[in-house]
Amino acid sequence: MISFVGGSRWLLGALLCLGLWGCLPATGSRTDEENEPYFQRGKALAGSLDYTGAIEAYEKALEVNPHNARAHFELGLLYQRNDTDLPAAIFHFNRFLQLRPDSDQADTVRQRINACKQDLARAIAISLAPVTQAMQRDLEHALAENTRLTAENQELRRQVAAWTAYYARFPSGVPQPTNAAPAESSALRAAPPPEQARTPAAPARPARESRPAVTTTTRSYTVQRGESLYTIARKHGVKLSALQAANPGVDPRRLRAGQNLTIPPS
Repeated sequence: MISFVGGSRWLLGALLCLGLWGCLPATGSRTDEENEPYFQRGKALAGSLDYTGAIEAYEKALEVNPHNARAHFELGLLYQRNDTDLPAAIFHFNRFLQLRPDSDQADTVRQRINACKQDLARAIAISLAPVTQAMQRDLEHALAENTRLTAENQELRRQVAAWTAYYARFPSGVPQPTNAAPAESSALRAAPPPEQARTPAAPARPARESRPAVTTTTRSYTVQRGESLYTIARKHGVKLSALQAANPGVDPRRLRAGQNLTIPPS
């Protein structure tokens, strides 16, 4: 009975120790970590340039033992290779330093972490370059627009000052000009007095109606369509009675085109 109780206590203590051991971080040696089957498979796949398969194998090794520092180191190398996944590389390198702070590779790992951070910062800067350039263009456009608006504002102020000085020359109560620029004030001062301005200009003399040249001999004339003795007499500058006297056989009411008339001297 006593031996059974003692054996039970021993068994319970052993189980308790195993349970505590399973909860504590693994402290396996480097050799144990590298002998893990998934780790060995990852090395073989990496050697055959199957880097994707190697990453999967090392991840499996970490599922078996999350404290496998060598698996973290190899994953850091693979993720750093060709900038595959720099944040993941930094994570695994940091886990290696946490698990193996006194490793002879600690300094090399720290240098790799710094290199990953620099490459990551450079990649971010390159990816943001188009955005930065667009922001730079927007800023330059805004500055140019501000410069233009400032110049327009200054010009408006100058014009307001010019108009103010221009209107200050007139006494109060005098109507202000609405369409004369300040520069025209000298022209206004040179304008004639109101009396002269209201003096009407002399009417132009109408030009004398040209008269036909005076003739002393009779002439023959062919009547045109629409003409009468009166218009013919006026056209040749003779009196209607003289024209009728020179053509006694012509009836003024039956005058026709093509008829010949005698034009007396004017």
